Amino acid sequence: MTISLLEPLLRSGRHGRGSGGGPSGACPHCGAREDSWPVAGSRETAPFVCVACGGLVGPDGEALRICPACAFPEPAAGGGASCRGAERLDGPAAGTRSRELALEAEAAAADLFELREEAALGRYLAGVREQLEGEAGPVRFIDMGEPAVATLPGGLLLVSLGLLATLEDEAQLAFVLAREAALERAGWVWRRFAAAARSRRGWLAGWTRGGRSRLADAIELSLFVGYGSAAEQAADREGLAALVRAGYDPEASVRALRAMESATLAGRGARFLLGAERATWLAEGSEALGRTDSARLNREVYRRVVGGFNVFGR
Repeated sequence: MTISLLEPLLRSGRHGRGSGGGPSGACPHCGAREDSWPVAGSRETAPFVCVACGGLVGPDGEALRICPACAFPEPAAGGGASCRGAERLDGPAAGTRSRELALEAEAAAADLFELREEAALGRYLAGVREQLEGEAGPVRFIDMGEPAVATLPGGLLLVSLGLLATLEDEAQLAFVLAREAALERAGWVWRRFAAAARSRRGWLAGWTRGGRSRLADAIELSLFVGYGSAAEQAADREGLAALVRAGYDPEASVRALRAMESATLAGRGARFLLGAERATWLAEGSEALGRTDSARLNREVYRRVVGGFNVFGR
């Protein structure tokens, strides 16, 4: 099944429902009221995202947070405890089967989207990633107007064409790629997808329709919600450091976050809703580092390869 753009991945025009089934227009995190909140998923149980504070809100209006153990949403009223009975899933040593999980996650992504390889773009992104990390996994592109990016188990990177159209230069792209790599190194990607595969019916779920649905939830959360403010801000900082090490302009990090939020607001997305707010404090770090004459933007190179908005005409 192919889902075009964000319909219904990021539905808008609905609020969380109260206990009586009616709408609950106030965010349980910050109290803000909005006419519509984006929904970070295609299922009825998908969380809403407050456009004022970025907090997750359940379908019944309850406050949610990202569980540090399984990286799925859970009630925020849990007092900081991780999800019920969840063991921490940090990698293959946790008893999971990494190769099978990577294949199942890619298959689930192919059910959600039409994945495109785009050889020239893929080689270009691989070159940028190699400058940052020394290695690069495969890339698949999604024909979606929203700026979206996520890493799957095994290192497969999903990139929306909308992200490439939103960014302005190679330095901004490098920042986005570096922060995704930081989230993977921190174990967030593995914990979320391993928990999805082990949920309810254990590893049998990985080979069933129900298990595929749980993996689809993990993909949507990764693309449109991320891993919570603390994890995302830590990735911002690591992305900034990676820019400097690779010789890119550190101020590109600030511009990238602001550009992604602007495009996200227009598309009613979720993950980068507070990008400009994060950019405010990140700007202090980039300004302290300063921009040298040799700092790279590679704007013209980026435009030649990506083709600006022409990526949508491929």
